[in-house]
Amino acid sequence: MIRIISNPLVTYIIMLIWGVGLVLLIRWILLTVERNRVLREFSDRLKISGFALFPGESLELHRATIKGEIKTSTVTVSISIGGRAHRPATTTRYITTKSFEKISEASAGYDLKELGLSNILAIFPTNEGFFDGKILKISGGKYRDIIIIPIIPRITSNKVVNEKVEGDGELCFYRLEFIGCRVIGRIAPLTIKRARSYRVEIGAGEEIRGSFIGKAPLKIYSGGSGSFETELPICKPLIIVVDARTLNMEDIAKEIKNILGEENTIFIGYRENTYTLRLVIDRPLAKDLVKEIPF
Repeated sequence: MIRIISNPLVTYIIMLIWGVGLVLLIRWILLTVERNRVLREFSDRLKISGFALFPGESLELHRATIKGEIKTSTVTVSISIGGRAHRPATTTRYITTKSFEKISEASAGYDLKELGLSNILAIFPTNEGFFDGKILKISGGKYRDIIIIPIIPRITSNKVVNEKVEGDGELCFYRLEFIGCRVIGRIAPLTIKRARSYRVEIGAGEEIRGSFIGKAPLKIYSGGSGSFETELPICKPLIIVVDARTLNMEDIAKEIKNILGEENTIFIGYRENTYTLRLVIDRPLAKDLVKEIPF
């Protein structure tokens, strides 16, 4: 049975509610457009100034942790077609959680390069991500609530890794020399059974791992035995400028992947023992042999 409501009062109330909703929607769109304009203006000024902050800005130094995760939940759906049946359905949604702890007031002369030295960022193929480190937040004026997230890696120490990976008839020696952000490696297999190739990877350490356990690592080298030399991908400098009120890790992940032209795992930044170094013997039709060491 179809019921038509012809009561003018009910119709008026429905139209009034729709009208208010439309006004709120328009206002939200206008505010978003204006805020994006301000954000772009600030970013442009920051580039022009050589990433030096402007005098007169009210700044706060914060310790921040930002995490973007895909959460999965199961609900029961009731279906009734000639009878009643219950079927579980899985839903997923992206959730950004953020924690800001104010450390102190800051001056406009704050060095972004120094601030970003120990900050770390992880982006995964699913657009999930993790950031931990120090940030600056503008606390007043035209640019209020804009957040500046600098990630300026600098590895000053040199280290040498000499390890062997063995098992199931395989034995391979890995020598890796890290000179700042450069790695010089040599892979020397001694016995081979099923090995097809060899890999050196960076994986998430305990600090990042948490909800991201099992995520794909970042490849440094993949190929045959012998010598190689390459730059560490974690050393790319990055400054992120976002609005605290609309901060979304998924948006950050998509933008960074677009800029870098990268769809695989991305790690940027360095902090002692934040990552694991993975030495891998790739074996088709057999389980890969993997050795992990703190990095």
